[in-house]
Amino acid sequence: MVPNRILIPNLFLILILLGAFDVLYAQPAEKHHITFVFSERPIQAFQNADQKSFAGTLYEHIRKIVEFADLTADYQLLPGARRDFLVKENHREICAFGVYKTEERERFANFSDSTSFDPGWVFIAKKPTVNKAESFSRFDEYLINTPAHGILLRGTNSGDYINELVKRFPTKFDYGSKDVAGILKMIEIGHGDFTMLPPELFEAYIKLHSQATLQSHVFKDIPSQKQYIMCSKSVPAQVIIDINKAIKKTGSFN
Repeated sequence: MVPNRILIPNLFLILILLGAFDVLYAQPAEKHHITFVFSERPIQAFQNADQKSFAGTLYEHIRKIVEFADLTADYQLLPGARRDFLVKENHREICAFGVYKTEERERFANFSDSTSFDPGWVFIAKKPTVNKAESFSRFDEYLINTPAHGILLRGTNSGDYINELVKRFPTKFDYGSKDVAGILKMIEIGHGDFTMLPPELFEAYIKLHSQATLQSHVFKDIPSQKQYIMCSKSVPAQVIIDINKAIKKTGSFN
């Protein structure tokens, strides 16, 4: 019979060794995965010519935020309306980046701190209409004092300020094509007097259509807007906290 004084130390040694093996072979905690969706914006976020990869200043910034938040992610390019629908549907953990925080969206989504700033949208029209617009410093004054009628991009949220003007002057606006080129061609052929777009979208169009007769004008009352990460309600609160910590480390940019 083996004495207890020999068994007990051996038992302790076995337990210590087992604990050491647990430490050595413990698997690292699995990182939280989020699907990020976005709509194409020249310079900011777009699909490369290979039709597989993405690029852009904002896209790369978001990837850095994901890395600092210790998340994994996949990225999908979607039209704005479809992007918002998936977040609102809340069937899975999904976040959209490069979006504005509006009263409507706050009803169905949670938002991060701001990731970047978007310059104010520009007024786009043919030269005679732009000449008339230049006599007004504010967009709301232009709407009050002229019979001009605008055609806006369907499925795109213009932000609270322009949305409020659409509500104030409902007869002044209609929605046309979902495509930037389509909406600008409508203005060129006279199906509407003007439209409003982010400046880089208009600049990209002009580069591809050098014969275009459209011009742009900047109204002083159209504000620059903060861009955010907008997440479905099913995304855990801790993930939003981790994203916000990462945003503080990486900073916002214009």
